[in-house]
Amino acid sequence: MKRSLNDFSVWRTCFVLVAFCTLYGCGVRATGTPLQEVSAFYRTIGNGTIARIQGHDGLTILICSDVVGGSHGGTSKMTTNPPFQKVEGYSVSHDGRRLDWLIEKRNGQKTTCRLNNKEFDLQVGTLLLVKTKGGETKIDQLAQDLSDVSPNTESLMAFAKKNPDVSTLLEIVEKEKAGE
Repeated sequence: MKRSLNDFSVWRTCFVLVAFCTLYGCGVRATGTPLQEVSAFYRTIGNGTIARIQGHDGLTILICSDVVGGSHGGTSKMTTNPPFQKVEGYSVSHDGRRLDWLIEKRNGQKTTCRLNNKEFDLQVGTLLLVKTKGGETKIDQLAQDLSDVSPNTESLMAFAKKNPDVSTLLEIVEKEKAGE
């Protein structure tokens, strides 16, 4: 049987795909469980922003900041071999104040969190309040139960209104009283 150049190309392509999946993974863990992606939800609430990040392990992190009125964005990355998840984002206000954040987990280790290149131990708390007004960035870390905070605007607004630290930071109380 005579093989043509096209037969060789097909076999070579199949070999490369199998080798790639073997070396780098194909989105499925060795146990056959699909790798679950980290979810991030970002909204402007009051005079600030809230980013809600939830890992596949259920860990929920809220980053509340007074940075608003400009631009924001983010990216996420996952690999299976070795297991690695990373979500990063940024917010820039109309007056140039900026907040950069990074959440990552490697090889089943603890999740790390960095805000403006400063690392925070999430064992201490997963609610992070970032104040940038006045030219100095101040970050408070609080332990709160965030299990009821869903990735939607209504849930974030309800949480912000119930929590005095968050409502003060985002100026929700003052904004509502001024509108009455």
